[in-house]
Amino acid sequence: MAENPVSEGREEENGLYFGDIIKLDVLLVDFWKGFKKFWYLAVLIIAALSCFAFYNCKKSYVPKYISQASFSISTVNSSQGSVGASSFSSYYNSVLAEQLSKTFSYIINSQTMKQILMNKLGVNGLNGSITAKNDVASTPLFTISVTSTSPRDAYDILCAVIENYPRLAQYVLGETQMSVYSPAQLPQAPYNKFSYKKDVAVAAAAGILISCLIFLAYAFSRSTVKKRDDIREKLNLRCIGEVPWVEVKKRSRRAPSLVTISPNNADFSEAFRYLKRRVLKCLDADNKKVLAVTSAVPGEGKTTVSYNLALAFARSGKKVALLDTDFARRSIQKYLGATLLSRGLSDYINNDCSLGDIATGTSLENFKIYYAGTKPLKNIPRETLIRLFDHLRERYDYVILDAAPCGVVSDSARIIDMADETLFVIKQDSASVSKIRRSLQYVYDLNATVAGAVFNAVRTGLDGYSGSGYYSYGYYGKKYGYYGKKYGYYGRKYGYYGRKYGYYGGKTYGYGKYGDYGYGYNGYGYSGGKRVTENVTDKREETAQDEQ
Repeated sequence: MAENPVSEGREEENGLYFGDIIKLDVLLVDFWKGFKKFWYLAVLIIAALSCFAFYNCKKSYVPKYISQASFSISTVNSSQGSVGASSFSSYYNSVLAEQLSKTFSYIINSQTMKQILMNKLGVNGLNGSITAKNDVASTPLFTISVTSTSPRDAYDILCAVIENYPRLAQYVLGETQMSVYSPAQLPQAPYNKFSYKKDVAVAAAAGILISCLIFLAYAFSRSTVKKRDDIREKLNLRCIGEVPWVEVKKRSRRAPSLVTISPNNADFSEAFRYLKRRVLKCLDADNKKVLAVTSAVPGEGKTTVSYNLALAFARSGKKVALLDTDFARRSIQKYLGATLLSRGLSDYINNDCSLGDIATGTSLENFKIYYAGTKPLKNIPRETLIRLFDHLRERYDYVILDAAPCGVVSDSARIIDMADETLFVIKQDSASVSKIRRSLQYVYDLNATVAGAVFNAVRTGLDGYSGSGYYSYGYYGKKYGYYGKKYGYYGRKYGYYGRKYGYYGGKTYGYGKYGDYGYGYNGYGYSGGKRVTENVTDKREETAQDEQ
């Protein structure tokens, strides 16, 4: 019996294992999965924050108008003429300009000026702010600006300032004269145009950041089996095979599809041929016949594994029986379309029919299927099960049980207890590690022997986890594996038997054993100009068997 999956020195809390190393490639894939799963949430967050920013900008926007006037200021001196009349002349010097610069802003914004303006306009308060500046240092050139939420108020206040400044300034500077060279104009449009782009962009960026944090939290929270190594490290269980993920289109909701071994699924079929050899080696070592295939939760692919494994056994010449013992879900019946079945294992257990009546034939004479039946089972008599499996052991070379998930259905205990070996199916990135560990512990508590785990629906690339095992760089890697299409042992280009550069290379550059031109495509090669005949196809098969 395999070791208990509970590893020592590790604490478990809500499915998370302290001390696990977060790998960047795994984190990125989980982040991408989080995006694919919750992208709509990210869109809602970004849209909500952007709309709120736009609304806030619209609500807080107050149009402001500005009216300006530019002018020069000079003081006026009086002198007595020859006829006794008074004459005035304006003059300018640097001292006077400096004095004007220091006092101009003070006079404009003084409380006295504000009171004069309110009396002039007949209001209790000024709807605007007044600013004054010296256009050119040490010169009497000035600009007055009035900013207000009303264009009329800005214009009226400015006109009132220009009109009343000389009268107020005479108390400080003496009599002054203003020469306006840029008169006040009534504003036609606000100077602060409504702008929301910056605020909306900031809100959208904040939404993206929040969404990324959500995806990152999702990635950190996913404690699932992502790589082949996780089965050994987190579950203390050996992996005896991998099954690649295959895209399947459902024909209808009532008729789900079952992926089966076929020439159209080369990698899938090769995976089950390899799995068959590993399982047969395990069973034949102790002359065992009954294999139960189970999982922690539904949807892990135990039915696909049990059916195709039985099919692989049968195609190798073994006499095989496949039993659908998941009486609650009856998966094999659904997948194979046996919806009008009138009897099955449940009917046999209830003594409503004989065992010979429920054996359903297939396209292979040595492959029989025993469907779950039509009646639910609340209690399965142990004596009936013993009689059933004794009969099956006598008639068949191998019996494969599609058992119910042991983490969900308690009745699976009696079925698993009848098996000689148990095969545990684990779907990549599906059930949590904590659920799988509890289910395995349940199996071990039955004193059942676990042959190992099948890593199912393995993906690579953007939706999978690179380096997961056989289907990236492993035995059946598409590029670098033993059967890799490019660099593998049988790689088409650079492999040991590569068609171009391999040890037994093709027509052009095959260096090595067969000389300058290597082994050709049809079993012949050239060595030093001499034709060499050898059946390399047989040699390939022998080499593959030795490696396996």
